[in-house]
Amino acid sequence: MREECFGRHLSGANDNVTIRNGTVRGAGSVCIWLRNRARVEDVSVSDCGLWGISIRDAGHVVCCSAARCDYDGINLSGFGSVADQNTSRNNSGPGFKTAQAAVLINNTAVQNIEEGFDVDYSSTMSGNTAFLNHGDGITVKRGSTLIGNSSMANDGWGIVFDTLDSN
Repeated sequence: MREECFGRHLSGANDNVTIRNGTVRGAGSVCIWLRNRARVEDVSVSDCGLWGISIRDAGHVVCCSAARCDYDGINLSGFGSVADQNTSRNNSGPGFKTAQAAVLINNTAVQNIEEGFDVDYSSTMSGNTAFLNHGDGITVKRGSTLIGNSSMANDGWGIVFDTLDSN
């Protein structure tokens, strides 16, 4: 059974939280915000006041969708997190934004206001698609590996390798 949450966000104060099979929409801030080793699976979020889904270190976001959020659709804000088979579309920020050492597999970013994918250092991307985003399709920082990704019809560059050090 799918549960729906309207106008409130779901958050976990502890590590190792799992959320499955649901819909969150209309939250005034982050729709789903979890800490370390969290898992979000088969969940749709939309119309969030900030991020759609945000998880910390070693988290997993699998088979989810994020749409019309006021900032990032899916935010892997901790090291070593994984996004697999998700869709992020029509968000005001990037479709996907990661911290270092993220793994992104078979995700799709469409019509986001910023980049489709904004990926930090030492990350791996395989089989992802960026299409019709208003910024660059895919931006990755040094030490990252890209295999079989597609980027087309974005307003910015298709794939950008950002090798500048911000320090």
